[in-house]
Amino acid sequence: MKIRDIASSPKCIWGAGKIENCFRKKFIIEKAVKKAVLRIFCDTGYELFLNGRLVALVDEWSNMRDYDVTPFMAKGENIAAIKGLNHAGHRGLAFELSVSMKGGNTISVVSNAQWKTIPEERWGWKEAVFDDSSWRSATEIPNATIGSEQWKKRPGSDPSKIIPYLTCSQFFTGPIPKCAPGTPLYSLKREKVSVPPAILKITGPEYLTNLNAFPKSVLRPVKIADVFAGNGSVRGAKSLLISDNNKCAIISAKGLAGGPHIIFDFGEEIAGYLRMRISSEGFSHASLHYGETLAECLHLPPRTALLTRMITEEYEIAPGIREMESIVRQGFRFVKIEFSRCESEVELSEVSVKTSSYPVNYLGWFSCSDISLNGIWQAARKTLHLCMQEYYLDGIKRDRFMWVGDTRLEALINYYLFGDAELFKYCWRGAAASQYNDGGIPSAFGEGMSILWDYVAWWIIALQDYYLHTGDKKFIRQMTVHTGKAAEWLISRSDPADGLISIPDEKGHNWFYTLNGMKGKDPEFNGFFLRALLAAAEMAEVTGEKTLAKKYRKQAAKTEKALAKLPKPVYDVSTISNSLASFDLTEAMFRDGMAAEALEFIKARWKPMLDCGGISFFECLPVEKISNFCEKKKWDKYMWGSHCHGWTAGPALSLQAEVAGIKPVAPGFAIFAVRPQLGGLNFAKAVVPSPHGLIAVAMCVKDGIFEETLFLPEGCKAKVFLPKLKKKFKVFADGKEVKSSKYDLTDPDYICLDITTPGSHSFRTG
Repeated sequence: MKIRDIASSPKCIWGAGKIENCFRKKFIIEKAVKKAVLRIFCDTGYELFLNGRLVALVDEWSNMRDYDVTPFMAKGENIAAIKGLNHAGHRGLAFELSVSMKGGNTISVVSNAQWKTIPEERWGWKEAVFDDSSWRSATEIPNATIGSEQWKKRPGSDPSKIIPYLTCSQFFTGPIPKCAPGTPLYSLKREKVSVPPAILKITGPEYLTNLNAFPKSVLRPVKIADVFAGNGSVRGAKSLLISDNNKCAIISAKGLAGGPHIIFDFGEEIAGYLRMRISSEGFSHASLHYGETLAECLHLPPRTALLTRMITEEYEIAPGIREMESIVRQGFRFVKIEFSRCESEVELSEVSVKTSSYPVNYLGWFSCSDISLNGIWQAARKTLHLCMQEYYLDGIKRDRFMWVGDTRLEALINYYLFGDAELFKYCWRGAAASQYNDGGIPSAFGEGMSILWDYVAWWIIALQDYYLHTGDKKFIRQMTVHTGKAAEWLISRSDPADGLISIPDEKGHNWFYTLNGMKGKDPEFNGFFLRALLAAAEMAEVTGEKTLAKKYRKQAAKTEKALAKLPKPVYDVSTISNSLASFDLTEAMFRDGMAAEALEFIKARWKPMLDCGGISFFECLPVEKISNFCEKKKWDKYMWGSHCHGWTAGPALSLQAEVAGIKPVAPGFAIFAVRPQLGGLNFAKAVVPSPHGLIAVAMCVKDGIFEETLFLPEGCKAKVFLPKLKKKFKVFADGKEVKSSKYDLTDPDYICLDITTPGSHSFRTG
């Protein structure tokens, strides 16, 4: 790399604040980014953000770093935002970003007097849309030296010193950039939804309320859960709930921990960044303790793995007025703000949370005659949406990972709730990119993760789900090589004699073998294996790989024959708590025509989580009574887990796909079935998004008569199944009686009509 031109080198800059300053610089990248490396130094520390996303936190005086920030950059307008710290000495901030674009051009962004600065933080200052027109220009420090030798060449001149970005969870923090490049969370925008009047005639105005239920961008607390004076005092805490202009005065003894605290209750599980305004004439220290329950804020958890504990954030706050925003996204309901080492009185005001929400429209909908089921459906939607972030998270508190098994179910639920496909594609591309050479799929997002055998099967099955609900052949083709390698990985572990996989007793180097600790020729796991083989065969047929498809179907036939001789899995309904197994159980109940039993099981397992004060669903279903979230109780087993776990949103899918009965028959809903199982409900209504548009249905049973209204979008065909409620019956479609020669009676419980004309249709049988 050439020696740089001194005239183009970065300048040391600073602002009006002696201790800290915030800096911003907008710049344009005209073409797609090939490589981006930045070099930064700040005496004595910095918080570095690119396009609103955290790159690194460093608080040490020798801090010159080169960072690979390629995935943080985008074609078009970009923003660099830096909070510079000065705790001793003063050489200011120096910055240079070198961006190589596809096509050969390179641009350089350096620190100079053109940067904007302000001494105090302002909410949203890291985002490109923030208005910095009132900020002053940075001041160049003429005599500051930043290490002339290090700046003779451009950033990245020594590849061995470049700190790489890691495509992993934001759960981990530190000086190494953590990034999910290309994730839809950072690129998609919500689209305006146009609802055909015919659909509103079916759903009523409730559906419009559903469309507008998207979370607010900023939420304020609804309650002060606890106030503790500690070694100081707290005045006016409750006034913070009344008005943004009200302030709470806090005094703590210098140099002492255990200072005064306030615990705020936001009334619901949220994912986002805590905001607060702090004003003080001296330095102060604030600790943020998050919790999904009140007790979690009041007790130190057991000293087990970090994944079982909330993160505590510590902030040293400089004098002046600070509009602070937490750096790391948290999943929580309660937050304890504790003050200590305050040199003077602190005024606290405007406590809120900037929410983090994946940009989807609330297209799916369900309502029925059972209020409890309606509440469960709404909580399931909230649970899943919160877990849709930079990728599908298993939980917003922990683990904050994309686990393959969790994501398969989360994506399937998403097709019914939001109709989004982009997040699944991003996740599966990431998993495929980390595939082992032998074909094994890592159990979670990121290279070098362990392998769960059943998750390899779920990875293949999820592609079949995706194709059936979207009809997207292009993506299936992109995954062809990876699908084949994963299928071969599973087949290589099967017994050539019977086609079954026998799971060893001992754990191997890949952590453990199956999620549920299965051993031997387990019928449940080999059931997943069979499903994966059939899914791989179908995907091979879609991509024209006929030889592979034939091979997988032959293997599937052998496995299925041997599987039939194994005892069927037995579920103990009274003790089952695993969320994946619970979904499998409800799915099996509906498949066997046990709709009433399935609905009772859903209410028995999911409703208690709402009764105890929550409005999202736990990682594991409670099998015994649990106490209220707002109680000041001792730490118990329900606090270590997650109170918002995406895979527990399964009832939303069950209610739309099984109770309302809307399921794709041909890829992309080109043909779909409406086969309701009301299970004793008087009525049910549902809307399901499809690639062709919204599908809407309303149905009711009264006095032995079944009535249904259906909206069929353009480009679709429907198979409408009407339940046989009487031995003798008549069938009416759009007000006219249908002759028996026009409908299908092969299903013992239903009459089937084929509908091909788009628009609204009404049906009645009785």
